[in-house]
Amino acid sequence: MNGTAQGRRDCEHEQVAHQDIDVAARLPIRASIKYTSPFRRGMRAETITPVQYSILASLDQSGAIDQATLSRAVALDRTSVADIVTRLERRKLLKRRVSPATGEMVLSELTNQGRALLKRLKAAAARAHERTISSLPEEEKVFFLKRLTD
Repeated sequence: MNGTAQGRRDCEHEQVAHQDIDVAARLPIRASIKYTSPFRRGMRAETITPVQYSILASLDQSGAIDQATLSRAVALDRTSVADIVTRLERRKLLKRRVSPATGEMVLSELTNQGRALLKRLKAAAARAHERTISSLPEEEKVFFLKRLTD
């Protein structure tokens, strides 16, 4: 093989590798859009986002927790969570209080309004989730859901 042919093959290989990276970078974004679109349609009447729902659902599951723990639970940075928690608190869906154990740490917890909202939204959230993964074979659903929680 001459140098020109090898150079052409190397260039083609680099283009394919670059395309693979581009596709891999777009896949999580496409998956997010595909997953959140049915959710957004189902939640439109309540004016709540998928991230806000995740925060409320995490608080429902865990009880009162600090912001660092909540951030890990929803896989977001603390600054973003702080902003969302502030908005949810203004809507009276959660409240913040100082931890009696430490006297310093601030805990977030659901209010009765937040619990009532979650109760109203659970069926719609379940339908959105099912629509999203319904086309996957059962073993792929298990794999997909396991990867989401890793």
